[in-house]
Amino acid sequence: MATQWKIRRSSSAILFSALLGITWGEAAEAQDAAQGQNLYQTYCAACHAIGSRGALGPDLEGVHERREHDWLLAKIVEPGRLVAEGDPVTMELIDEYGMAMASLGITSDQAESILAYLEQLDVAEAPDPAAAPDEPVEAPRYSEKQVALGGALFHGRTRLENRGPSCNACHNVDHPDVLGGGNLSVDLTDAYSRMGAAGLSGMMASAPFPVMRRAYEGRSLTDEEIQALTAFLQRVDQEPGDPPAVAYGPMLLGTGAGGVLILMGLFTFAWRGRRRGALYKDVFDRQVKST
Repeated sequence: MATQWKIRRSSSAILFSALLGITWGEAAEAQDAAQGQNLYQTYCAACHAIGSRGALGPDLEGVHERREHDWLLAKIVEPGRLVAEGDPVTMELIDEYGMAMASLGITSDQAESILAYLEQLDVAEAPDPAAAPDEPVEAPRYSEKQVALGGALFHGRTRLENRGPSCNACHNVDHPDVLGGGNLSVDLTDAYSRMGAAGLSGMMASAPFPVMRRAYEGRSLTDEEIQALTAFLQRVDQEPGDPPAVAYGPMLLGTGAGGVLILMGLFTFAWRGRRRGALYKDVFDRQVKST
């Protein structure tokens, strides 16, 4: 009887331990996924969407099924190494999206958490083929005052509250009212179509790229500035606008010609008392008269 009780107690202990181990494992996976969600929002959401197209980078829905786990880790932690090695998939993505993924300083453990979140999300929120498609999200409506403020902030005519650099120092938009912008980073003409209001706001709030993070460290944009810049980029993307009121080409040509004429006049005035003739002409003339 005692032997049977010992056997039952041992079996119960093994079963309890096994169940407890499963619980611990599930808890650890849930914790990794929760951390991965925060990391995704901080580093990834500005360029990558889940279950929709149009972002700066590839859609991450089901990415663990399309790519090998080790490749995904390397892509998140060491994207520059894959570019340097000429990784075929990386080169194909660069050709498709027009830019390489930036190195964000993510560690291997953090990358594992991000992948755990994406994998759990695919399982938990797998779409039902019979379900009706989602209703299109209505684009937010901005006031003309917000659009005007966003344009002034983008061009630097109005300084950002925390003294950060203006957007056109690094970015350009193809719009009649914009004379030119920087080419250090991507063109933002169609950024609203690719990222939407939420994506643009998240990118400006989190500054996920290394150069952008350094530029705005301690000088983050305010909520009002983010909303205004989003409003301006929506207008640039969806409403190209009328031709500019000022004809910049003829104006620049006329300004340049006027500047040349002014310089010529200044030089003529400054040289009015200059010697007119050869340097030794007087000596030559005296020699001729003395012979």
